[in-house]
Amino acid sequence: MERQKTSISLISIFLLWLILYSTTGCQKTFSKKNKANQFYVTVQTPESFNESNVLTLTYLNKEDEPFTDTLMKSEHFYTIKGDLQYPVKAFIEISGQRDFFPFILHSDSLTINLASNVNESAVLNSPLNKEWLALVKASEKSFKQISYLYPQIQKARLENNHKVLERIYREIEVVKEQQKQLLLDYVHSHPQSQLNAIILNDLYKNYPQDSLVLKNQAVLLQDSQKKGLINDLLSP
Repeated sequence: MERQKTSISLISIFLLWLILYSTTGCQKTFSKKNKANQFYVTVQTPESFNESNVLTLTYLNKEDEPFTDTLMKSEHFYTIKGDLQYPVKAFIEISGQRDFFPFILHSDSLTINLASNVNESAVLNSPLNKEWLALVKASEKSFKQISYLYPQIQKARLENNHKVLERIYREIEVVKEQQKQLLLDYVHSHPQSQLNAIILNDLYKNYPQDSLVLKNQAVLLQDSQKKGLINDLLSP
């Protein structure tokens, strides 16, 4: 069943923490095949949690196609399991709330401590999510620079000041280039990271003009990492 769904891009998280955009999603039931490629997510809810709410998990495959399923309630926690060939961007949503909790879903048993403010939740036992958060932390400077510029854009638009707008847009492009280089440096300096395919995919979608550089970097990934690459990065 198709419906409008909120999606996230890793590059957007680094630049603006979260920029929401709409995509067409579909409901999908996760199947059980290979335990080695299974994920099992347990969500612990706070005492104040309204048990009439519905928890949903959405993950985005390497082509950024969203798949959504509902978590099953079991006493004081919720669970979901499924098959996954490579790490993906994902988020937990609570019915009736606009905020959501983004994280990296991968084939393992993950425990999420759900906070009253869902976007303040945490994955308790995932080194990969710890690594991801550290990378987000390293990108906060860019986020602050971009956040500072947007009010100036609004003011310049109201004043119809084209010269100021052009200057601000140039500054934003400089910040974006710095952010792109930070991510490329990360992939180069962390060749074993399971985040690398996600990073390269998002860079390719946002900077297609750098396809040759990104493809050269993608070739260096291990076979297990390449499973998460979009086809365009694997083509000659």
